Amino acid sequence: MKYFFSLFLVTLGAASAAPVPPPDKLLAADTLAVLTIADYKKARADWDRWPMAKLWNDTAMKAFREKI
Repeated sequence: MKYFFSLFLVTLGAASAAPVPPPDKLLAADTLAVLTIADYKKARADWDRWPMAKLWNDTAMKAFREKI
């Protein structure tokens, strides 16, 4: 019975959800760009191999990072 009630609430919530607006209405009129990342884990691994990220994460930069 507990699972049936949970399923009922989920179904009720999905049925009463507001419709999704068309793509041109999702963002504000002054939006300049939108960035999407399809595979975040791969992007994060690529970021960690980037030289600038290696410099930022270096122990010599710790004092500088803490001041910011």
